[in-house]
Amino acid sequence: MLRRGSEGAGVAAVKQFVVSSVMLLIQLAIFLFSAGYVGVRPWIFYGASFVHYVVSIATQYQLNPELLAARLVMKRKGSKMWDELLMRLSNLVILIAMPVAAGARGNAYREYMERTPRWIGMPKSRKKPL
Repeated sequence: MLRRGSEGAGVAAVKQFVVSSVMLLIQLAIFLFSAGYVGVRPWIFYGASFVHYVVSIATQYQLNPELLAARLVMKRKGSKMWDELLMRLSNLVILIAMPVAAGARGNAYREYMERTPRWIGMPKSRKKPL
């Protein structure tokens, strides 16, 4: 049983932090590559996600370090092959497809603003679409 403050719990917390940070950096890189133009909102989202990961890991370390260590195990006892495959596939989709889909239409807002009549009060963008 892992106890808070034990070496095993501390190592598990650091490993979980590294895994979460790497996944977030991969998502950010994919998003930036697919979006091209990036405003403030994506940075707020990725910053909030980072804070969420840090708070989540700290809370798990305080309340249940065993769970923190168990989540790092790749093959869990009693799990079926189809369940493992489905979990890997869904993680891959979330890791790659979500930021690609979010960044694929990076200039959609600018295109929408170009079509909006000026009398509505929305200023038109001075940048020309690529």
